[in-house]
Amino acid sequence: MTLVTYDSGFDDVDELRKRFEEFRNQHETRTRLPEELWRAAAEIAERRGMNLVCRRLRLDTNSLKKWMGRGVSAPRRKYTRRKRSAVVPPAAFVELLTPASRVAASCIIEVE
Repeated sequence: MTLVTYDSGFDDVDELRKRFEEFRNQHETRTRLPEELWRAAAEIAERRGMNLVCRRLRLDTNSLKKWMGRGVSAPRRKYTRRKRSAVVPPAAFVELLTPASRVAASCIIEVE
């Protein structure tokens, strides 16, 4: 009896699927996937199609789209604070407005 095997033609996707399964088995649920796996998935999705890759690797379509938009070789952007463009000098003149009441009030303001 001859054993017949069928080749899916998607060896790269199947190999990556095994890497994803190894990672998922070794880590607890809801652990973030490493960038290396995301980049590999994005690279294969550009060649094979996003729908196929998402189904085989059990990935969220929108998340993979974000990684495909970054480009395969682009590193992940780190959050950085915006720097202030100019330092505002202290005010040279301050105008104090009094309430529009009919009662005359006197006050003394000391400024250091």
